[in-house]
Amino acid sequence: MSIRPAPVAALAFAVLLAGACGDDPQLKPVTDYDAGIIECPSGQIARYGTCYCQSDVGCPTDHYCEAVTGTCKPRPVEPEPDAGVTVCTTGALRCAQAPKKAIETCQDGSWIDAEVCPDEGFCTAAATGYYCAICTPGTQRCKGERAVEVCSEKGDEWIEQPCQDPDTGPPAYCVPEYGRCQLCTPDVQRCSEDGRSLETCQPDGLAWFKQYCPVTGQCSEESGAPTCVEPFCMPGDRRCKEGSTTFIEICKADGTAYEDKDCRTFDQYSTPSATCRENACHDPCGQAARESSYQGCEYWAAVTTNSLLDRSFKGGANEGTQPTAVSEYAIVVSNPNTTAVKVKVTRKLAVGGAEGVSPSIPSPDANGFITVQPGALQIIKLPWQSVSGTGLQPYAYHVVSDLPITAYQFNPVGAYTGSAPEYNAFGECTNCSYTNDGSLLIPGHILGSAYVVLGQEHITLTGPASFPCSSSADCPGDGNQCIGSLVRTCKNRPVFPVPAFFSVVGVRDNTKVTIKFSAATVAATSGRPIAKNSKDSTMVYTLNKYDVLQFWTDADGAAVQCVPSEVASQGYGDVCRYASDPTGTVILSESLSSSSEPAPVAVFSGADCTFKPFNRYACDHIEEMMVPFSSWGKSYAGVKSVPYKTASGAPVGQPSPDYWRVVAGCGTNSCPNGTRFTISPPPGTVIQPGVCANGACTLPPMDSSRPTAPWVEFVHSSDFTIVSDQPIMLSQYFTGQSANPNADEGDPALILTPPIEQWRMDYNVLTSPTLKHNYLSLVTQSASADIRVNNRNLTTANFPGLQVGSISGGYQVYRVPISSSQAGPQRITADAKVGVTVYGYDVYVSYGYTGGLDLMKITSINPGG
Repeated sequence: MSIRPAPVAALAFAVLLAGACGDDPQLKPVTDYDAGIIECPSGQIARYGTCYCQSDVGCPTDHYCEAVTGTCKPRPVEPEPDAGVTVCTTGALRCAQAPKKAIETCQDGSWIDAEVCPDEGFCTAAATGYYCAICTPGTQRCKGERAVEVCSEKGDEWIEQPCQDPDTGPPAYCVPEYGRCQLCTPDVQRCSEDGRSLETCQPDGLAWFKQYCPVTGQCSEESGAPTCVEPFCMPGDRRCKEGSTTFIEICKADGTAYEDKDCRTFDQYSTPSATCRENACHDPCGQAARESSYQGCEYWAAVTTNSLLDRSFKGGANEGTQPTAVSEYAIVVSNPNTTAVKVKVTRKLAVGGAEGVSPSIPSPDANGFITVQPGALQIIKLPWQSVSGTGLQPYAYHVVSDLPITAYQFNPVGAYTGSAPEYNAFGECTNCSYTNDGSLLIPGHILGSAYVVLGQEHITLTGPASFPCSSSADCPGDGNQCIGSLVRTCKNRPVFPVPAFFSVVGVRDNTKVTIKFSAATVAATSGRPIAKNSKDSTMVYTLNKYDVLQFWTDADGAAVQCVPSEVASQGYGDVCRYASDPTGTVILSESLSSSSEPAPVAVFSGADCTFKPFNRYACDHIEEMMVPFSSWGKSYAGVKSVPYKTASGAPVGQPSPDYWRVVAGCGTNSCPNGTRFTISPPPGTVIQPGVCANGACTLPPMDSSRPTAPWVEFVHSSDFTIVSDQPIMLSQYFTGQSANPNADEGDPALILTPPIEQWRMDYNVLTSPTLKHNYLSLVTQSASADIRVNNRNLTTANFPGLQVGSISGGYQVYRVPISSSQAGPQRITADAKVGVTVYGYDVYVSYGYTGGLDLMKITSINPGG
């Protein structure tokens, strides 16, 4: 119930309507609220943009609210009691002087009570006149436990309101001390309704502060005092299971208990040799796989075609056979661990299909292992089992180790047989290889299911007339044959192929391999039938573990360019190059037995023996193991090779620039505008016209009319950077010895350039102990990388002939010569990430390979995607 004192409106009505001359302007009573935006002091209201008081509450203490105008007026100075008779206007109203609580009216010149206010009331005024108020507007007081009374705007009544939660609606209660509704008693605690949080009443009692119970998410009131349940263990905490060497216990996410995990099957990378040690799974091989490192515990290797290499380097074997005699083909392993590592190399026999430990030097122990000491590098020479031309044979090597290693293959490993080069009366080396290269081997955990080949163009060389032969196989060329009886010669001038190649290695049984050919390939001449393929065709093959599927390129149509060869004086004819080039060939693999089962393959590419440029001698075997498309990058730093030297040891006066290739694999779905990249500084010559302009290049996207990957080749005589908007791969080619006037060393080699995104801070590499000159190319984007090679700083004192350069963008380049006394294992460390390539030269020979790289999967699309 509300109490409403009746205002003396009737007595004041005439006064409100009839003001005396000179009085303040009259107020016209209004009932509508101000529609504008105006803030008024407490106790005042807004009317049409102006604030008006309704009672003395809305005025300063020394003012009162003039009821007629709604304005605050200064209070008159009360006269002293003996000041005489106060004269007033008959009918005027006023509030009696305190402590009297009444409304007075003037009658016959004297003030008399018109209305006496209740004990709890007081006199006040508003625009409508004087009246007795009973409370200060806005003040509150409790009415019982579940309601509050709020003083009305005029202060003439108490308005009852129930106490309730404004959010949920349940009743709250009124606290007399504060005269307001509260949800709770300050600092009181309780568990939330869902039992997962501890709630504490806030100091004002108006809300509960909810705090989720950490770890367990459980609140309990069983002990009488609400509290969060403490975890049994901290989530993620690990400890080796008591009584087990392979199980680890891991605290559950809610902290309520430990759960068992077998370190040997912990995740997809775990290995059977994993153990639990010091409260952690100890699995170095699995950890290398998790980190996508170029170090690992499993590798696949294969002898790639090198038909012109003398048989003495092949252990006397012919191409296309599987001998038992050890050759100069070698897998080189580096042990970066502080303990010895055991390495096993196995192969599969083509006859009978038995899998077993391969013959090797050094010989394996009784269990098939070769032990490599801590920090050491071991050369493992193996039989020359190779596919001849195009063919499919189970000729791969499988390398496994009990700790992570780095692995490379060399074809062959040395520049000569025996202890030193041997020369005949004409100054010709009789035991030199003249054709070799090396490749970084990629560990099994990195092998992928999508590749794009980087290779070399197909070349032919026309031989002399009356070329001697023993069979028609010695007389290549359409319709050519070996004729004669006593003196047998080729019927026509032979046209010798100088083919490029690529090989696909199966590492799982029942692997389906789809190949989109960017080059024509010849058919197999022995073994399992492999038909010839035309450029832009697509074929599907099935590979099993250890299978090596190798393709030789073929001339597809007319030559792009022919020029007289450098040996024309010996009767040789033109040397020609063709548009048949495996660069851009796409290789995809999948499992035939299960669509969800991974079916990775390994891919090698290069040339049997090639010229670079195509018309300059001599040819050299080139090879590299291809990086999966998923590990391609968008940023590269190309480092120019060290110039070849003359016989006197001085650099040649006019060194040839290096050749480079960029291949892209993006399709119309992901990059409809193609792949755009910038070479800085721009290259000297771009082989394919219309691709680049002043270093800005665009390769078109792959689509149904262009199923193979686009690429461009250029020459560059200095260091440079490449930045692309889509994934690309960069490769480097050394030139033939005769392309460098007066050179006494060198020939073509192929190196895949590591993407900047995949650089590392430590490497273990091998420089050839038998080649005349070896080098490391190091590039970093840090001015304080503190690079060390075998713990030696990069100074000319430590490395005579050291060359230091820079590339725009803050890159520092170091060309580090490795002397013959320093040749062999090289440990490279730095405080910043570094790109590394390794290479070397000798008479008509060179080798080169990527020193290493991280192989994170940073590309999410497939070639053409």
